[in-house]
Amino acid sequence: MWGWIAVNFGLFVFGTIQIFLAPPDEDRASGWVHGLHGLFALLVLVYAAYIAYRDMRWLGLRGTPLGEPAVATRTADPV
Repeated sequence: MWGWIAVNFGLFVFGTIQIFLAPPDEDRASGWVHGLHGLFALLVLVYAAYIAYRDMRWLGLRGTPLGEPAVATRTADPV
């Protein structure tokens, strides 16, 4: 589960970086940064769609349901 949590946290980090790539509109010298901001907006959209699709499959709402997430269980208490 920690791997999947890291993927979801990566969306938060990537989205936050996306915010800081939007320079003020008065700065005409940074046109390429505006273009990079637009490109990353598309990547954030695809990233979020991947996460949503995976979660829908996990819940059995779309496509073939994924297996249950691996959860560690204790079989017996030591005496």
